[in-house]
Amino acid sequence: MYAKHIDRLAALGPLVGQIVNKHVALQILPEHYPIVGSCLLRAIREVLGADVATDEVIAAWAVAYQQLADILIGAEEQAYAANAAGAGGWRGARDFRVARKQVESEEITSFYLTPADGGALLDYQPGQYIGLTLQLDGEEVRRNYSLSAAANQQQYRISVKREVGGRVSNYLHDQVAEGDTLQLFPPAGDFVLRPSSKPLALITAGVGITPALAMLEQALSSGRPIHFIHCARHSGAQGFRTWLESMVAKHPQLQRFYCYSEPRAADNEHASGLLTESLLGQWLPAERDLDAYFLGPKPF
Repeated sequence: MYAKHIDRLAALGPLVGQIVNKHVALQILPEHYPIVGSCLLRAIREVLGADVATDEVIAAWAVAYQQLADILIGAEEQAYAANAAGAGGWRGARDFRVARKQVESEEITSFYLTPADGGALLDYQPGQYIGLTLQLDGEEVRRNYSLSAAANQQQYRISVKREVGGRVSNYLHDQVAEGDTLQLFPPAGDFVLRPSSKPLALITAGVGITPALAMLEQALSSGRPIHFIHCARHSGAQGFRTWLESMVAKHPQLQRFYCYSEPRAADNEHASGLLTESLLGQWLPAERDLDAYFLGPKPF
């Protein structure tokens, strides 16, 4: 995409912002760019061959890569500086204590995290995520996890699905206990709830529900109609159903619908199988001038 729009980078649209946010969440720094660039140029030559990737072509790509690197480095520094300057903000890794560990389903566990230094906590927008860095078997690993509750200036909550063979998710589920310390990077992400008074549809599948929970929590105070549609395999895999039901009881403008692809005998879902256009037609607001956010695994 960068090569295609090299002469009109504005055509990249939100792609640059997505890259910057992902880089900030993983703490990509200026010193990382030269090694990535050298590997990229070597790969271009190895894949295309010297007849196509001539010295002239490689030299042109080196200039183009440096231009892109400079754009991203500048944007990332602005984000790092803003995070550090904000109330409760910081730069780099910061120690957080696991204040609470809560099982949400057969697969999902929430971790409530408070600053180990007892200091203030940086606010975030619903839909954003944090970066987590761990040392496992002598190797540093980094992961991003959505913040699954609205900002409250007291704690962050992430809700982690145990993935089969997942190195970090299984470590968090099995090894990390209340009172332990984890290192977090500041919140980032541009998939966020935008200000609006239109009806809101939150359509999620699996652990994709997590950022939608923070969006829902904030949107409820606006009074706007909200339709929450969630897909899971069955009730055992669905997290936060009890909380969602309590929100429905308190907020008349909230409607919720569950679709289970592999329902169990005792499940009480609204539909079974996969989500269809017909079901969406029934469950979405009658007024189709709405804001819709959807998130889930790629097949969804």
